[in-house]
Amino acid sequence: MEKKIGPRARLWKPLLGKPGFVQCLVCERRCPIAPGSRGACGNYVNARSELRHLGYGRLSAIKSRPIEIKPLFHYWPNSTALTFSGGAATSTVHGARTTY
Repeated sequence: MEKKIGPRARLWKPLLGKPGFVQCLVCERRCPIAPGSRGACGNYVNARSELRHLGYGRLSAIKSRPIEIKPLFHYWPNSTALTFSGGAATSTVHGARTTY
């Protein structure tokens, strides 16, 4: 039985000159991904020369946080905002060392 891989990603293109390779266009890194490999974030995999999203629909954290730490804190002061994140999203992809 074949392991289920997530849906086909939207932001990618075949990498010209390298058969089977794809280029992820989701972030500024523009990862070239070999067949069967993952991008730097770990969220995308090259499966049969198509970029697939591994974490689609899977949450790693969900929490109600104070709205003052969000960029929309002027909207409703002293309230909370629902915060959620997917797995394998780390700031190391963007140059920091912390996980968000």
